[in-house]
Amino acid sequence: MHTETEKEAEDTCPVHGPITCGFLQNLCGAFGWKLLLLIGLAEITLKGFVAGGGSGGLVGLPIEYLMREYNVPAADLQVYKSAVLIPWAIKPLFGLIADSMPILGFNRTPYFAINSIAGVTALFLIALVPSLSLSILLLMFFLVFMDIAWSDLLTEAVYSTHLRSKPEEGPNLISFIWGGIGIGKLVCISMVGVLMEHFGNRSPYLIAAPAAAFTLLITFLNLPEETSRRGRCCKKLGGSEMPLAIVGLVIGLGALSLALLSVFGGDLATKVTCAAILAVVALGLVSAALTPIVAKVNAFFFIQSICSFSISGASFYFFTDGPVEYPEGPHLSKEFYTSAIGLVSTVFSLFGMVIYNRWMQHWRYPFILMMGSILACVCNLVSCVVFTRTNVRLGISDKFFVLASDAVQMVVMEIAWLPNMLLMSQLCPKGCEATMFALLAGMGNLGANLGNYFGAFLLKMLGVQPTGEPNETAQFENLWLAAVVSAIAPMIPLALVFKLIPNISQKDPIKGLTSSSAGSPLSRFLEKYFGIEDIPSDDSTQELENMVSSADDNDSSDEEKVVC
Repeated sequence: MHTETEKEAEDTCPVHGPITCGFLQNLCGAFGWKLLLLIGLAEITLKGFVAGGGSGGLVGLPIEYLMREYNVPAADLQVYKSAVLIPWAIKPLFGLIADSMPILGFNRTPYFAINSIAGVTALFLIALVPSLSLSILLLMFFLVFMDIAWSDLLTEAVYSTHLRSKPEEGPNLISFIWGGIGIGKLVCISMVGVLMEHFGNRSPYLIAAPAAAFTLLITFLNLPEETSRRGRCCKKLGGSEMPLAIVGLVIGLGALSLALLSVFGGDLATKVTCAAILAVVALGLVSAALTPIVAKVNAFFFIQSICSFSISGASFYFFTDGPVEYPEGPHLSKEFYTSAIGLVSTVFSLFGMVIYNRWMQHWRYPFILMMGSILACVCNLVSCVVFTRTNVRLGISDKFFVLASDAVQMVVMEIAWLPNMLLMSQLCPKGCEATMFALLAGMGNLGANLGNYFGAFLLKMLGVQPTGEPNETAQFENLWLAAVVSAIAPMIPLALVFKLIPNISQKDPIKGLTSSSAGSPLSRFLEKYFGIEDIPSDDSTQELENMVSSADDNDSSDEEKVVC
């Protein structure tokens, strides 16, 4: 005999068997098979397997090797890679577009299709047309990561809605999502190096393209279970959400403009100058729009991200140049540099998570952030040993040193990263969690990208400009000095840690956070001159109901339509 609940679960979930009768069967019964398939396609397959968690995997790891084919200097390589990864920094703009500009009454389903078509087309062009100019190749990379980032955002919006209706199943669903992403990441990392070593640098894209094409099923099967509804375009540009809408729009367009400038024109000095202007505008605008406590925390993380001057473009050439290009170098193979190091990084990041959960959960925020920054600085300074070739003189092999140092760095990075994520989550007022988290995470990604621009300028100033051409040993003479600056610079914002970070335990709630923009300069300006009052985020649902009711009262037509 089956209970009524069990019968409903069988009707909604086609997954059966001893493996799925427990965890997956419960998820299927709680959320339905469509949501799980949506997550499987957009998160596990696209974000996990294709993108290696976001910026790596089959589509991200080969980028530097493809840039080598064009003899791109190290500084420009960093700028180009940052430009194509900009979509991760402008997710708030994507969210604003999807929420404010429905297509035929749909806010999500059509955007899944548009992004999938653009991304899959770009992947096939990268894989099959080796004669693409550098600018067109970079544009294709941009479309690929736009597909991944936007699909990730839309999926987050869908499962967030389901989580609010079934909060008791939230931990299980999150475990399914991130566990699946982790498995996808491990699979792609283990194979990408082998593919490039034996079949060429573009071969991973032949695997990524059909895998990414499966996301078209999201639209064809209507996995978000979205129905066409009446609405007004640009509804997010009014009411109490106007400050966040303004921030998302201005920063998103600014970052997009910087990406296009980086790909299609301008010298390095111009690009770095524009990056600096964008940094000032973004920090100033967010600080003016958000409630003071959120603005302070965002300012600390944003400044620290910018100060993390990346030197990855030069270190890539340092580790992968062959005997002809750099006779004294490590000469790491593609398999080792991508797959072996990637697998070690993934495994040891789990150790960092265990250490944090076991011993550091009760630390106060300022102290754990200081500890994480100090440990990261020490670990990064150790890289000077390999850049000066001291490890070789001490009889330590490059492969052992790289794996050991990378393992320690990943443990430290996880310890430093987890409190940041926890604090950002606590800074999201009830009622606008998704919007606020997207904005804060987007600012963090933008800061990291801008740090790559400033790191590129550092490499240019120090004359570290390898291109993968023969006999470029002299290009690495000052790489150790760039590494020292890159390691020490993130320590500078620690002088502000007690001013900008709340001195509370990670277990304590942040009190008095009722709105995303309460008390902000922009909110006061809009209230004074435009009569737009800020309301607590808890009341956002009631406000939306009032807006819908008002729209229905003013709409004399019974037809389903969208008024643009």
